[in-house]
Amino acid sequence: MGAAIEFSRVTKNFFTTWRQSPRCALNDLSLRISPGEVVAFMGPNGSGKSTALKIAAGLLAPTGGTCRVLGEKATDPKARGLIGYMPESPSFPDHLTGSEVVRYYAGLSGLKAMAARAAAYRALAQAGLRGAENRPVRHYTKGMRQRLGLAQALAHEPSILLLDEPTAGVDPQGVGDMLALIIQLKGAGRTVLLSSHLLDEVGEICDRIVILAEGRPVFYGQAPFQAADQPDRECFTTESLSAATRTALAAWLKERGHSLQSDASRRPRLAQVYLAQVNAGIIGHRARRIMNPGPLHRIRLIAGNTLREAVRQRVFGLMLLVTMAFALGALALREINFGASELKFTADLGFGALSLFGSLLAIAGTVQTVFAEIEHRTLHLILVRPVSRLEYVTGKLAGIQLMTGLFCLLILLVLGLLLWTRASALLPAMAGSGVGGGVFSVAGLMMAVAAQWLKCGVMAAAMLLLCGMARSRLYAIGTGVILLIIFHAQPVLAGIAQRDAGSHFKWMTQAIAWLCPDFQRFDQSAAVFSPQGPGIGEGMGLMAYGCVFIAGYVLLAAFSIRGREF
Repeated sequence: MGAAIEFSRVTKNFFTTWRQSPRCALNDLSLRISPGEVVAFMGPNGSGKSTALKIAAGLLAPTGGTCRVLGEKATDPKARGLIGYMPESPSFPDHLTGSEVVRYYAGLSGLKAMAARAAAYRALAQAGLRGAENRPVRHYTKGMRQRLGLAQALAHEPSILLLDEPTAGVDPQGVGDMLALIIQLKGAGRTVLLSSHLLDEVGEICDRIVILAEGRPVFYGQAPFQAADQPDRECFTTESLSAATRTALAAWLKERGHSLQSDASRRPRLAQVYLAQVNAGIIGHRARRIMNPGPLHRIRLIAGNTLREAVRQRVFGLMLLVTMAFALGALALREINFGASELKFTADLGFGALSLFGSLLAIAGTVQTVFAEIEHRTLHLILVRPVSRLEYVTGKLAGIQLMTGLFCLLILLVLGLLLWTRASALLPAMAGSGVGGGVFSVAGLMMAVAAQWLKCGVMAAAMLLLCGMARSRLYAIGTGVILLIIFHAQPVLAGIAQRDAGSHFKWMTQAIAWLCPDFQRFDQSAAVFSPQGPGIGEGMGLMAYGCVFIAGYVLLAAFSIRGREF
């Protein structure tokens, strides 16, 4: 029978800066775990336990050697679909309930809506959270969050469980419950690889332990080991005693109300082995393959979760506030006599507000949602499932586009209402003055707003690329604002280059034209007030133009996130 998990001379180095030598987190780990085994990594902090688990989960690629899960490379999505991973100190969105969290991750693992709901309640009950399913995560204690992390790992009934410090922060009763659950999973044929500092308790339930020190495996041992001493007993280790000495010692203890038990085959305490080594240097094991609904299902889940988080973080309240400010500002400006130019001025004001605030919303929304998942390490729980980086980026973009799309729809309704109420009075004056064509095209207004929405999509895709490369929110937001300025400065830069053909701006403007779309070439006011209205060819060309840039940014973003280690 093949191995459930196999480490073959695995080494992992972390590179910090070019001036510093790489830090070795794992050095030459070789381990073969059979189906149905429970194996524990033990060692001091920084010994490489979490790194080894992340490599098995496919979150980290080894610098040297290979790691296989059921014969597949650990980084292969096929392998990730068979794994349940619980990170150390798991964190989840505070606004979601426990059942929503588990349903979301079960869906990403391949379960459809009804199956994910049933699996979520079953896993929450297994983890000891019955009765707390509908409570927001922000009201969970540390121990309850640990149990929730275990529940999301169990929901899709994986063949292999990877548990990083599952008992950290859990009370003694909870520790006993978790250890009992691991024994139950072992009886069901599941393979469990865990890390822990509970030496004696974990040593009793494991088949084997591996002690790591400074990234090196220093001890491979068969379990179980001797349990912790009972309160009414004292254990001593001595050299071999003669029969006469044992008899005399037993008689002496009996006079004082004690008894002597001698066990020459007594197993060593795991704590003794640990200190010595550190100081010296599926139901039935079959892999349960879940029916995979496909990438569109996972993209839809990620997009829906992104939009739901935006709603609960009051982003839509901000959008309503901006829309109301625009409407009130446009009404206030009616007190100024713009003459025949009033309609065009109102339209330009609306498009300007939509362009500026829509782009800023795309920048802030993208950075907030992505970095929240990176900092809270919920991104681990997404990427450890059969979700490719491209699916994650596409899902995030779709969620942000839904958010900006609702904002564009609000502006469209308000702007359309403002223009329509004044069109009958001002269109004849516009036609006479030559400011416009004397008509108001609803289709042109919709196309102009769609162009701004497409621009927000390009900005969001570019921000996903920046988030994949940036190491902080501030850097990503600052770079995004600079990129927004470049988007709007293209006509100015192009004019400078045309006036001076030999200018050093020429190559720069050409490079910017290739990297950044110029939506200002589309005359929005002309589309709204032109007698001919917008052409279908022009609209299709604009959509294709923007989609090319979005696709390019998305592919680069997926590549940048793929190369990033979390």
